[in-house]
Amino acid sequence: MFSEIKQFSEKLESLKGGSGSCIRSAMYHVEKAEVLSGVDPEMSVFRLITAEEEAATAILLMLKEHGYEGAKELNKNNHLHKQCLYPYICSIIELLKLDLRKVSNHPPILEWVDVDGMDAIKLGIRVTIEDQNLIMEMNPPLNFRVSRNEELHDFSHELVVFLERKGFNDTVKHLKENANLRNKLLYSDGKTIPNTLADTDNGKYEKLGQYLLQKVNVLIAIYFMTAPYKKMDKAHFLEQALHSYLKVLKHVKGQRL
Repeated sequence: MFSEIKQFSEKLESLKGGSGSCIRSAMYHVEKAEVLSGVDPEMSVFRLITAEEEAATAILLMLKEHGYEGAKELNKNNHLHKQCLYPYICSIIELLKLDLRKVSNHPPILEWVDVDGMDAIKLGIRVTIEDQNLIMEMNPPLNFRVSRNEELHDFSHELVVFLERKGFNDTVKHLKENANLRNKLLYSDGKTIPNTLADTDNGKYEKLGQYLLQKVNVLIAIYFMTAPYKKMDKAHFLEQALHSYLKVLKHVKGQRL
């Protein structure tokens, strides 16, 4: 279960700044989660929840460190700012998959490269043009824009559509409940205690652990696709996505999209 994410353990030394420290902290919690998984599944999951928050914090800090417009509005101490990030990213990925299928039948290529002495991930897309197989690469990897009818696409509505498709009709309620997962995992609700032997035997904690590892994996991969690249070379897609994410956070606080 932990094998895939261990690739990042060898890439931590070159990380810089406060955001880099958060990635190292995330991987520390992942390592502890693996140790605890067989003896204390609740605390193993607790460690993975913390790892996700640290990985999300790293992205929020990176956006500030690189001077992205609007990044100052992000609050690393606000659980919703961190917990909303992964589902928001998933909603965008779902949209991009549909667009990508129009030009390529292959999954994106992710490869480790050296960028000014730092480990980084580059992104490649296989395309076929006039019977020639080509690989398109952007530098930095997320340096592209998504438009509809020649206007930049607003991703803020994608999250609502994505969660409704998953069965969550009340987007704001779901996001707030997700941010409270740590408390629901550890504390009694006044009627029952959450850490029962039945939950361990039915694989509940293992499934939750796998899901949380997936979240941490995605967040750290995105970090390595952005942070190592020069601050002056801002990725247009990050700017576009950040602008829409700020609208999502305002929606969670009660404002209409």
